[in-house]
Amino acid sequence: APPAPPPRFRFFPPPPPLSRLLFSSNFPQTDTMATVELAYGTHLTQDFAVHIRLTEPYAPRMWVEIDEHGHRAAMLAFYPQFSMDDSSQVDITFVVDRSASMKGDALTEARRALHYGVLSLPHSESITYNVVSFGSTVEWLFPAAVCANDEAARKKVAEFCRTFQNNLGGTDLPLALRPLMLQAVHTHARSAANNAVVLLTDAQLTHPNAARDLLRRHLAHARLFVFACGDNISRNTARSLARTAGGGDER
Repeated sequence: APPAPPPRFRFFPPPPPLSRLLFSSNFPQTDTMATVELAYGTHLTQDFAVHIRLTEPYAPRMWVEIDEHGHRAAMLAFYPQFSMDDSSQVDITFVVDRSASMKGDALTEARRALHYGVLSLPHSESITYNVVSFGSTVEWLFPAAVCANDEAARKKVAEFCRTFQNNLGGTDLPLALRPLMLQAVHTHARSAANNAVVLLTDAQLTHPNAARDLLRRHLAHARLFVFACGDNISRNTARSLARTAGGGDER
């Protein structure tokens, strides 16, 4: 089995001065161990987190352990690589909860998730996306879906992420989902794998059962992925929505 590559360290937020960082000659070091030491006499005034990242995160690895009786157990980790067919059209709709409950950290996280979600899309004409905001009403950022390689559209999304507020009233998710599901049925003769709805919400919904029923009826046409935002999250609602629509949920 190939050896596990050494980890990489970074700090957030930056701690007080560090005298030694990563593989100091004064400490034992291996391919899987590093040591961090604060400068002598330094006192921490804030918490910090150590983020450990593998230098080759997608390299195949195998760990073998032997118990006291000589029995062996192995764990294999590998990441299959898939190539995307450029001729396959993919439509992504980012649905942003802008209801009154999306305040503070929830609003900040929704802005950040939308921004990075659009930035991470491959620059391809075969991928289109749109941004839909909802509360008691529904607002579309673009009149029609735009290509992921449209730089002007990306700039408009970036500006929208800096300025949108939680000013659309209630949390009527079915109001936003109905036109998306109808569009998936009547405009696209493709499977749910080609139509994704990414929901950014705290899941404090006014009509969760109606939303689940709507998703269930259109399971063959679109999948829903939920990114829960903020601290006051209805986790059960977020998880049940994603599972009903064949997608997933993240916090």
